[in-house]
Amino acid sequence: MSLAAILTTSVSGDWATLLLRWVIGLALLPYAVQKIRTPSMGEKFPAVLGLSSNLSFHLAMCVETLASVCLLLGLGTRIAAVAGICNMSVAFKVNHGPYLTAPSSPFLLGFIAVLVTGPGRFALDALIWG
Repeated sequence: MSLAAILTTSVSGDWATLLLRWVIGLALLPYAVQKIRTPSMGEKFPAVLGLSSNLSFHLAMCVETLASVCLLLGLGTRIAAVAGICNMSVAFKVNHGPYLTAPSSPFLLGFIAVLVTGPGRFALDALIWG
């Protein structure tokens, strides 16, 4: 196969959704691990939605951890995407400001893309639900 053919051949939608899920999951996982390894960050975490800063921190930690793992496995993908959208929307509004250059923007947009595209064929969701 020539280089031109490789560069012009379309990637299957299932491979693209797999890549999207893995990129978002692998990129978010270090943030989750950082929160797990440094629980003292909860003291400096912003209190949002009437919750204490410690509770907000632990909710963000759980969402980031579970959403990352779920996206990597393709298990409960759309539920994980909704949780990720909620988490990153709060981070976008409270911490990072209204600009698309905010650190949470790629995750927010990625979770929206995962919600729209679904898990794809290469996911545990596809094996379980068909």
